[in-house]
Amino acid sequence: MGVMMSGEMMSEMMFQMPQVMGQNDTAKLVDQLTKSFAAIETEKNPTARKKKLAAFGVSLKELQAKVRCRSHMMDMMQHMMAGSMDGKAPGGAATDEHKH
Repeated sequence: MGVMMSGEMMSEMMFQMPQVMGQNDTAKLVDQLTKSFAAIETEKNPTARKKKLAAFGVSLKELQAKVRCRSHMMDMMQHMMAGSMDGKAPGGAATDEHKH
């Protein structure tokens, strides 16, 4: 039963992770990028357009870094969950329940 509780707890943690990991920040950044792109499309002045495009590039790279970080963290959590569901302790040793 202990392994099952651990798996349930891990599933609950993974469900809650996006809020903990800055989902709101990412959503705000996506909204900002969408507005910035619209402003770039309508900009007629080449100098102002270049400036807006440079700022857009910085924001886009920030979003990319956040998404990669979140993806890496989710991969780690999935790996940890898979280990706990295989009956292994976090260090990789089999639990007493699954020893023969």
